[in-house]
Amino acid sequence: MRGMVITVICSFFLVLGMGLYFEESSKHVSESFIIRIEEAEAAIKEEKWEEALGLIQGIEKEWAERSRVLSMWVNHGDVDDVSVGLAQLRVSAEEKEKYHALLYAAELDEALSLIYHRDALALKNIL
Repeated sequence: MRGMVITVICSFFLVLGMGLYFEESSKHVSESFIIRIEEAEAAIKEEKWEEALGLIQGIEKEWAERSRVLSMWVNHGDVDDVSVGLAQLRVSAEEKEKYHALLYAAELDEALSLIYHRDALALKNIL
């Protein structure tokens, strides 16, 4: 009986530690990409299309690398929403459609913040 209690307590703290690590990791990725999307959005507002396109392509490349690891613990639909949003943003910037580009940038901000908020550590995620 004592061994089982120790095992349960150790398991709980292991899951708690992993949850905290994954939460911080998701938060960091989400916040860093939101900042980069805002930079691209500022370039779009000023109609600096080449600069915006370069930023978006850099974001897409980094997202492709990070999303593989992130999808291990984040809902795949949330990761896919960001990937699709980045493609939509890139095409809008290529076509110089300011309205659509700003719309997709706003949608990306929301999709990126959902990654963190849905993944935030809560008791329901542990149990």
